[in-house]
Amino acid sequence: MIRLVTLGVAILAFAGCASMNAPDPAIPDNVTLTPPAAYNQQFIDTVRFEEPIEVHRSPARCVAEYVNNRAVTLSDSSSSFVGAFTGNYYQVNNSTESAGGQVLKYSDEKEVVAQGRETYTTTLLGVPIGNAVEFKLLVELGEGVVRLKFSDVQHAQLDTGGAANSGFGPVGAWRGAGPVDAYHVMEGVANKVMGCIGGAD
Repeated sequence: MIRLVTLGVAILAFAGCASMNAPDPAIPDNVTLTPPAAYNQQFIDTVRFEEPIEVHRSPARCVAEYVNNRAVTLSDSSSSFVGAFTGNYYQVNNSTESAGGQVLKYSDEKEVVAQGRETYTTTLLGVPIGNAVEFKLLVELGEGVVRLKFSDVQHAQLDTGGAANSGFGPVGAWRGAGPVDAYHVMEGVANKVMGCIGGAD
């Protein structure tokens, strides 16, 4: 009987985790997710945009102008401690710099490959949280159409407080991982690049 109860609790716990990790229903249809992994977790695989655009400017120029690849500082205070004798709290701040780099990786008349990184702010219970998302960007010119594909999408929280900052990792598709916030950052980049190519700026 005890074994059955234990098994039932384990099944309920697993089902709860799977439910919590279900993809955020607000994720748009132009986002492709990875196959479900442990605990039903999925991550952003690619984000695609396509618009009918008459080309007026070089895609390479527009990517160079509107895609950033900034260095960011990742911080935490996980080494902080309370003195055994004094009872005082001693905050120890740790920080590492994640270098940026060159944006353009390849370009010709029809294709551009770039590496990008953008910072943005979200809020949790009214508290602002700094984030960064990085990606590989492919821009393709078709017949009267421009296609953009974001892949290798990674996210990091800039300051994790008392938890160790593990740096960049895949963007989870569940609501608590903030996939829609990361999506809107890439959408903003896509809109600027496509607007530039079409001469809208």
